[in-house]
Amino acid sequence: MNYIKGFRYQLHCVAKAVGTSQHTVFCMATQADVVGWNAASGHYPEDILHSLLGRLEEPDARNRWDSPLLCLMPNDDLPPTFIHSLVHTTVHLAPSQSIALKPVAETNYLHEMDLTLKAISDAVLEAVRSGFMSGGELKVPGTDSRVLVPSKGISVSEMGRLRRLYAANLNRVTIKIDQGKIADGFVEYINQNLR
Repeated sequence: MNYIKGFRYQLHCVAKAVGTSQHTVFCMATQADVVGWNAASGHYPEDILHSLLGRLEEPDARNRWDSPLLCLMPNDDLPPTFIHSLVHTTVHLAPSQSIALKPVAETNYLHEMDLTLKAISDAVLEAVRSGFMSGGELKVPGTDSRVLVPSKGISVSEMGRLRRLYAANLNRVTIKIDQGKIADGFVEYINQNLR
């Protein structure tokens, strides 16, 4: 498969994703040599071999996925200095944001996060509605932390805004956070923003 440029590009992306180096070695055999080797080994039927030879896309050192490129003739020896430099001095490819591996969150993670934030928001709003002591500490579900209810109270729209902003900040994080820590963080976020 490595005769196809797209496959070599895919290998390049995999090398970047795992943070290692990648090198291309191309054997510049003539079609007559390849046909002769295949006739001796009988590996491919003749029609398939010609089809493969017709689709060959030779590597080009100007393409980042083919570079560094070592081109050898069939009887050439591998140059030890080049191999040594490839192994010991090549810079490993750093994954870009588009191919970096991201931890996969559980499918219901966002739903659970939203339920946790909603339960805390509803508890705060219910306490304010029922005349909870302004300026007091309110115990909310999911955490031992307490919300410091401001003396002016809190409106539904203000609580909704805090919930949306906190959820948006959490969605930027690529790792899964424990629901208890989400609840602790949200209480701290509320306390900081309602002073």
